[in-house]
Amino acid sequence: MGAKSQPLAQAGQASEAGGVAGEVGVPHSSVDLHYFKRCKEPRGDTYSTRRSEAKDAGMAGATQIITPNKVRELQIALYRKAKAQPKYRFWSLYGELLRPDVLATALEVQIRNDGAAGVDGETLDSINVNPEKRQQWLDRLREELRTKRYRPSPVRRVMIPKNSGGLRPLGIPTVQDRVVQTAVCLLLMPIWEADFHPHSYGFRPKRRAHQAIDAIVQGVHQGYTEIIDADLTQYYDMIPTGD
Repeated sequence: MGAKSQPLAQAGQASEAGGVAGEVGVPHSSVDLHYFKRCKEPRGDTYSTRRSEAKDAGMAGATQIITPNKVRELQIALYRKAKAQPKYRFWSLYGELLRPDVLATALEVQIRNDGAAGVDGETLDSINVNPEKRQQWLDRLREELRTKRYRPSPVRRVMIPKNSGGLRPLGIPTVQDRVVQTAVCLLLMPIWEADFHPHSYGFRPKRRAHQAIDAIVQGVHQGYTEIIDADLTQYYDMIPTGD
């Protein structure tokens, strides 16, 4: 409240801070945002030059989303702005959430993932019957978001077996909620990506556990002799959610 609105850097254009010069050095088929091979990055280079390393199957699905050119241009503009101006605050992203191409990309991601229905029983197959049905569903969701009538639904809980024994609770949001969440991710991920620590490897585009192992090996070769291995047991189960 009371804060002056700040213009968002337009897709494909340099930011007010002079832009971040460089070429997009990755294929258009992924959301890899480590694309400025020749630029000087004020918050540490997070670009990985290893293109031939094996993918970690546990990470690939969580960090790679195929995006069309226009959505990718928007992501690049957001990343450039966040990287060039670390203290910049993005005040106008809700309008970007309403973009038809952003919502369509988010739905396409969910169709490829082929997830189960949520509490409302709506399935992806029922939405993707034909292009007309699919477009009607997207138009209805966009209108709910535009008029701010959209409300997330409760999450369906199922119990799945753990490799170590016992059961783990799994929450399944509705298809509509998953599409909105994915659309928000498409917008926020490039902003957060610009601010991550260079040695953060979890759930990031083109980052995976094998790179963390490589960094440890490199540290050992440099003379470091101690490794701290820590894990938070049932972390999300311990977060108080209130009544």
